[in-house]
Amino acid sequence: LPGSPLCVIKQLCPKTTNSKSWELACERFEKEAKTLGQLGKHSQIPMLLDYFEANGEFYLVQEYVRGYTLAQEVRRTGPKGEAAVKQFLRELLSVLQYVHKNHVIHRDIKPHNLLRCEDDGRLVLIDFGAVKEELVHATDKVSTTNFVGTVGFAPPEQFSLRPVYASDIYAVGVTC
Repeated sequence: LPGSPLCVIKQLCPKTTNSKSWELACERFEKEAKTLGQLGKHSQIPMLLDYFEANGEFYLVQEYVRGYTLAQEVRRTGPKGEAAVKQFLRELLSVLQYVHKNHVIHRDIKPHNLLRCEDDGRLVLIDFGAVKEELVHATDKVSTTNFVGTVGFAPPEQFSLRPVYASDIYAVGVTC
Protein backbone atom coordinates (compact mmCIF):
# COMPACT_ATOMS: atom_id res chain seq x y z
CA LEU A 1 0.00 0.00 0.00
CA PRO A 2 1.11 3.62 -0.40
CA GLY A 3 3.38 4.58 2.48
CA SER A 4 4.16 0.93 3.24
CA PRO A 5 2.21 0.79 6.52
CA LEU A 6 3.22 -1.72 9.16
CA CYS A 7 0.98 -4.77 9.22
CA VAL A 8 0.34 -8.01 11.05
CA ILE A 9 0.20 -11.24 9.08
CA LYS A 10 -1.84 -14.02 10.63
CA GLN A 11 -1.10 -17.48 9.23
CA LEU A 12 -3.75 -20.17 9.44
CA CYS A 13 -2.71 -23.72 8.62
CA PRO A 14 -5.63 -26.14 8.29
CA LYS A 15 -4.45 -29.64 9.21
CA THR A 16 -6.44 -31.87 6.90
CA THR A 17 -5.96 -34.13 3.92
CA ASN A 18 -9.68 -34.69 3.42
CA SER A 19 -10.97 -32.72 0.40
CA LYS A 20 -14.37 -32.04 2.02
CA SER A 21 -12.69 -30.67 5.15
CA TRP A 22 -10.37 -28.58 2.97
CA GLU A 23 -13.36 -27.05 1.15
CA LEU A 24 -14.98 -26.27 4.50
CA ALA A 25 -11.74 -24.65 5.76
CA CYS A 26 -11.59 -22.51 2.59
CA GLU A 27 -15.21 -21.42 3.07
CA ARG A 28 -14.63 -20.55 6.74
CA PHE A 29 -11.49 -18.59 5.89
CA GLU A 30 -13.29 -16.64 3.17
CA LYS A 31 -16.16 -15.92 5.58
CA GLU A 32 -13.78 -14.77 8.34
CA ALA A 33 -11.92 -12.51 5.92
CA LYS A 34 -15.15 -10.94 4.65
CA THR A 35 -16.38 -10.42 8.21
CA LEU A 36 -13.08 -8.75 9.13
CA GLY A 37 -13.29 -6.60 6.01
CA GLN A 38 -16.72 -5.42 7.08
CA LEU A 39 -15.90 -4.88 10.78
CA GLY A 40 -12.49 -3.26 10.19
CA LYS A 41 -14.19 -0.02 9.17
CA HIS A 42 -14.56 0.75 12.90
CA SER A 43 -11.71 2.68 14.56
CA GLN A 44 -11.51 0.12 17.40
CA ILE A 45 -11.05 -2.90 15.11
CA PRO A 46 -7.91 -3.44 13.01
CA MET A 47 -8.52 -2.96 9.29
CA LEU A 48 -8.14 -5.96 6.98
CA LEU A 49 -5.62 -5.02 4.28
CA ASP A 50 -5.54 -8.27 2.31
CA TYR A 51 -6.11 -12.02 2.51
CA PHE A 52 -4.94 -14.91 0.37
CA GLU A 53 -4.20 -18.63 0.23
CA ALA A 54 -0.77 -19.96 -0.77
CA ASN A 55 0.64 -23.49 -0.62
CA GLY A 56 -2.28 -24.79 1.43
CA GLU A 57 -2.05 -22.08 4.07
CA PHE A 58 -4.24 -19.03 4.59
CA TYR A 59 -3.03 -15.53 5.39
CA LEU A 60 -4.78 -12.47 6.78
CA VAL A 61 -2.96 -9.15 6.50
CA GLN A 62 -4.22 -6.60 9.00
CA GLU A 63 -3.39 -3.10 10.18
CA TYR A 64 -0.72 -3.11 12.88
CA VAL A 65 -1.84 -1.42 16.09
CA ARG A 66 1.11 -0.24 18.15
CA GLY A 67 0.28 -0.81 21.78
CA TYR A 68 -0.02 -3.27 24.61
CA THR A 69 -2.68 -5.70 25.76
CA LEU A 70 -4.95 -5.10 28.71
CA ALA A 71 -3.25 -8.12 30.34
CA GLN A 72 0.14 -6.38 30.03
CA GLU A 73 -1.33 -3.13 31.33
CA VAL A 74 -2.80 -4.77 34.45
CA ARG A 75 0.47 -6.65 35.11
CA ARG A 76 2.36 -3.35 34.88
CA THR A 77 -0.01 -1.04 36.79
CA GLY A 78 -2.12 -3.41 38.91
CA PRO A 79 -5.88 -3.90 39.13
CA LYS A 80 -8.13 -1.04 37.98
CA GLY A 81 -10.30 1.00 40.29
CA GLU A 82 -14.03 1.56 39.81
CA ALA A 83 -13.65 4.73 37.69
CA ALA A 84 -11.15 3.03 35.34
CA VAL A 85 -13.41 -0.02 34.95
CA LYS A 86 -16.37 2.24 34.09
CA GLN A 87 -14.24 4.01 31.46
CA PHE A 88 -13.12 0.63 30.11
CA LEU A 89 -16.77 -0.47 29.80
CA ARG A 90 -17.72 2.72 27.94
CA GLU A 91 -14.91 2.08 25.45
CA LEU A 92 -15.46 -1.65 24.98
CA LEU A 93 -19.26 -1.76 24.97
CA SER A 94 -19.49 0.74 22.12
CA VAL A 95 -17.31 -1.42 19.83
CA LEU A 96 -19.10 -4.57 20.98
CA GLN A 97 -22.44 -2.98 20.11
CA TYR A 98 -21.07 -2.34 16.60
CA VAL A 99 -19.89 -5.96 16.28
CA HIS A 100 -23.25 -7.32 17.41
CA LYS A 101 -25.19 -4.96 15.10
CA ASN A 102 -23.25 -6.63 12.29
CA HIS A 103 -24.57 -10.03 13.46
CA VAL A 104 -21.19 -11.22 14.76
CA ILE A 105 -20.30 -12.83 18.09
CA HIS A 106 -16.58 -12.40 18.93
CA ARG A 107 -16.46 -15.44 21.28
CA ASP A 108 -13.00 -14.70 22.72
CA ILE A 109 -13.08 -11.42 24.61
CA LYS A 110 -10.32 -11.42 27.21
CA PRO A 111 -7.49 -9.11 28.34
CA HIS A 112 -5.08 -10.60 25.77
CA ASN A 113 -7.43 -9.62 22.91
CA LEU A 114 -7.80 -5.98 23.93
CA LEU A 115 -5.06 -3.55 22.93
CA ARG A 116 -4.45 -0.04 24.24
CA CYS A 117 -3.17 1.92 21.24
CA GLU A 118 0.01 3.87 22.08
CA ASP A 119 -0.70 6.52 19.45
CA ASP A 120 -4.07 7.77 20.71
CA GLY A 121 -5.00 5.67 23.77
CA ARG A 122 -8.03 4.02 22.17
CA LEU A 123 -9.03 0.48 23.11
CA VAL A 124 -8.87 -1.94 20.16
CA LEU A 125 -10.57 -5.34 19.97
CA ILE A 126 -8.38 -7.90 18.18
CA ASP A 127 -8.28 -11.58 17.19
CA PHE A 128 -11.48 -12.27 15.33
CA GLY A 129 -10.43 -15.84 14.54
CA ALA A 130 -13.20 -17.17 16.76
CA VAL A 131 -16.01 -15.07 15.31
CA LYS A 132 -19.39 -16.60 14.75
CA GLU A 133 -21.70 -14.91 12.32
CA GLU A 134 -25.29 -15.19 13.44
CA LEU A 135 -27.95 -15.77 10.82
CA VAL A 136 -30.59 -13.07 10.74
CA HIS A 137 -33.22 -15.80 10.37
CA ALA A 138 -32.50 -18.44 13.00
CA THR A 139 -33.14 -22.10 12.24
CA ASP A 140 -33.77 -25.07 14.48
CA LYS A 141 -30.61 -26.83 13.32
CA VAL A 142 -28.11 -27.83 15.98
CA SER A 143 -24.75 -26.09 15.74
CA THR A 144 -21.92 -28.23 14.39
CA THR A 145 -19.12 -25.88 15.38
CA ASN A 146 -16.41 -26.84 17.86
CA PHE A 147 -15.84 -25.00 21.12
CA VAL A 148 -14.02 -21.75 20.51
CA GLY A 149 -13.02 -19.41 23.30
CA THR A 150 -10.90 -19.32 26.42
CA VAL A 151 -11.63 -21.31 29.57
CA GLY A 152 -12.28 -18.87 32.40
CA PHE A 153 -13.82 -16.26 30.09
CA ALA A 154 -16.36 -18.28 28.08
CA PRO A 155 -19.88 -18.79 29.49
CA PRO A 156 -21.65 -22.17 29.82
CA GLU A 157 -23.67 -21.79 26.60
CA GLN A 158 -20.45 -21.37 24.64
CA PHE A 159 -19.15 -24.70 26.00
CA SER A 160 -22.46 -26.19 24.82
CA LEU A 161 -21.64 -24.87 21.32
CA ARG A 162 -24.52 -22.38 21.45
CA PRO A 163 -22.94 -18.93 21.86
CA VAL A 164 -25.23 -15.91 21.79
CA TYR A 165 -24.55 -12.17 21.87
CA ALA A 166 -24.78 -12.25 25.67
CA SER A 167 -21.81 -14.67 25.66
CA ASP A 168 -19.59 -11.72 24.76
CA ILE A 169 -21.14 -9.65 27.58
CA TYR A 170 -20.35 -12.47 30.02
CA ALA A 171 -16.69 -12.40 28.88
CA VAL A 172 -16.61 -8.61 29.33
CA GLY A 173 -17.83 -9.09 32.92
CA VAL A 174 -15.15 -11.68 33.64
CA THR A 175 -12.56 -9.34 32.08
CA CYS A 176 -13.67 -6.54 34.40
